[in-house]
Amino acid sequence: MSQSLNGNSNSSFTCQGAREILEFSAGAVHIEKTIIALEGAVEENPGLAFDLAKALVESICKTILNDREDPLCNKLLELPKLVKHTTKQLNLIPDNHSNSDVEKSFSNVINGLTTTIHGLCEIRRLEGTASHGRDGYTSSLDPLQALFVARTADAIANFLFKIHKNNRNSIKRIFYEENSEFNTHLDDLHECLIADLPYKTSEVLFTIDQQAYIDLLQEYLSDLSLNSEDLVNEDEEE
Repeated sequence: MSQSLNGNSNSSFTCQGAREILEFSAGAVHIEKTIIALEGAVEENPGLAFDLAKALVESICKTILNDREDPLCNKLLELPKLVKHTTKQLNLIPDNHSNSDVEKSFSNVINGLTTTIHGLCEIRRLEGTASHGRDGYTSSLDPLQALFVARTADAIANFLFKIHKNNRNSIKRIFYEENSEFNTHLDDLHECLIADLPYKTSEVLFTIDQQAYIDLLQEYLSDLSLNSEDLVNEDEEE
């Protein structure tokens, strides 16, 4: 095991903020892999950590924009522009909080955030192991600098994603785990056997044909709505 930052070989860096994201983002495999790679690189390969820190923030922004079906979600924007565009789509201040001074202060924070992102990109450009080929005898920065960059990226990722998740009405992406009643309904209605092995019909359909899953979900929700209206009308008639 490698020597840790504080001399204790039993300790290691953990992306606390980004790992909180995983708790309510089941299936975000790419983000999880980036987190694991970043945690290992801080001490083992500081130069690679700079690349991965940038990649983490970039993945979070693209995930947010895809969740919201933003037209720029698949554009190849430079990270500072990507972060700036992403923050514009988020409600950084709650709708019921109309204090203009607070809004101005948060705008200053975002301006500082953009400056930080520019700094991350510059460090990655100059010190990143995977971004550019370098002289074979070039020395790398210490894990201490990599730890600072990793913690900065971790904090930015956590802040942006939690703000995003707090505004559920703007999220367009369908999540399997959030439709448990429909999933149970579909599983009870249709049996799924593959090579004589039982599988959840809802999970298989969601994985192989998400549009068909969405169509059936919308039909199910529509039927629920109609049934609720019928019950209300019956109560009024009585």
